[in-house]
Amino acid sequence: MILMGDETIAKIDKSTSTICTAVFEATEVNTPTCFVILPYELPDSDAKLNEEEEQSMLDKAEGWIGTVTGLVEEGER
Repeated sequence: MILMGDETIAKIDKSTSTICTAVFEATEVNTPTCFVILPYELPDSDAKLNEEEEQSMLDKAEGWIGTVTGLVEEGER
């Protein structure tokens, strides 16, 4: 019969603890549960837009929202 030394047993215990910690931490990862895909690119948050660009983005967003709500209403029928 082969006996393990105290040092080997301590390493196994530490490895087991490390593996369990890694497994349980991996299951606690926060991931988004939803996201929005826009048909256009948003400017950087620190970008300064003139009124024409702001109005253009607003018009695009309103059109997109209209499309989405239309699809929702169709799905409810």
